[in-house]
Amino acid sequence: MVTIGVFSDTHVGCSIPKAIGEKRKIAFQKAFSQAIDGFIREKVDYVIHTGDLFERRTMSPADSVFVKSEFQRLVNNLKNVKILIIRGNHDGTIENNALDYVRHPLAEYFIVLGEKTLIGEPELFDDGKIAVQGLGYTAYPAKKIKEKCDLIGELFSNSKAEYKIFLLHAFIEHLTTIQYVPRHQVISPELIKKLKANLVICGHQHQKHDLYKINNTYILIPGATEAVELSDETTHGYFILSLDKEKITATFHPITPLHRILNIKVESREKKDEKWFVDEAKSRILDLLKANATQKIILRVILNGLIEGDKYLVEEELQRFIANQTEYSLIYFEIKNNLNVPFAPVEIPALETPATIYPQIFSILPEEKQIEAVRITETIERMLEESASPTTGLLTDAKRRVLLERWKKIFETSEKEEKACQ
Repeated sequence: MVTIGVFSDTHVGCSIPKAIGEKRKIAFQKAFSQAIDGFIREKVDYVIHTGDLFERRTMSPADSVFVKSEFQRLVNNLKNVKILIIRGNHDGTIENNALDYVRHPLAEYFIVLGEKTLIGEPELFDDGKIAVQGLGYTAYPAKKIKEKCDLIGELFSNSKAEYKIFLLHAFIEHLTTIQYVPRHQVISPELIKKLKANLVICGHQHQKHDLYKINNTYILIPGATEAVELSDETTHGYFILSLDKEKITATFHPITPLHRILNIKVESREKKDEKWFVDEAKSRILDLLKANATQKIILRVILNGLIEGDKYLVEEELQRFIANQTEYSLIYFEIKNNLNVPFAPVEIPALETPATIYPQIFSILPEEKQIEAVRITETIERMLEESASPTTGLLTDAKRRVLLERWKKIFETSEKEEKACQ
């Protein structure tokens, strides 16, 4: 029997929200260590990570040292273990890969897959027990798999290993509907079948999905090890896979979070006054704080509905109320105030999300340049969230200069290509 420890989207270095950034960094590290503890306890033969090892490619040296130390601890306890990993969107690009900071000193047992597959070169880990291929992150995974599925299928067909495993960092169409995701970023059941794998393990989706089947292929979505977004209250953890002849079983192991994230939604379909929203929110906040009195709590209150009065007075009153709850270990409090004053109904078209609008904006560029343009835009969003000046909301000149150089490279190349075609 073969035993595999599976985790994903560990986002080591994540420091959102910035107000408690250092505390959140520790929470992600604690979750990572708990997964490693579990793999050691279960004495796994392999460890698989399906992308977003780090929160960003420019991780701090301390983040890199932490990950290397934890993997070294794993290997010290499990002498023959192999670590198989693919690059996620937060781990950088083929040319600038954060996994390189981990790979070099751990080359013997740390195996990065999926980069050669992207450019159409054979890449297979095969030790006779398992055969593993992968696809590093790309903004167009469906297209890439269509292009490379013959090569992928041929490598699996030629392997004598009993278990053929394919690793992805993408959205995969499964039992639940994926909303607001462009179709070119979703892997369909038809494409899964063409891979000729026994098992597909997919990162990128932060909510886990237990083992299930599509066209005789097992699918596993491990989810994240910690809440990447504060709106995510689902249980996070890791899986232990047991491969015994043709039978595959997956056991989920929840991770105990360092901080308990709680979301309270106070809403009304009818118009209410300020006092109603304040009293309703206070009552629910107290109930939750009392029920979780022994834990460190991150609390979000979402206010929805129509208000008769000043919605900001509700917010101020709740902030004062929270400031007086000193007997509880409340490390962060946030209000999302969606209250509105009644107005005549107006039809407003649905807003497009960045995931759908970026491809439209950059459609004038060649496909490879489109991908780089999307990457730069995503980088800007993350940098503004993590590094913007609290006074101006802007990046420093030095950080902007690096981004401008990347933009210049895209558009200068595009102009040269256009002139060459004339």
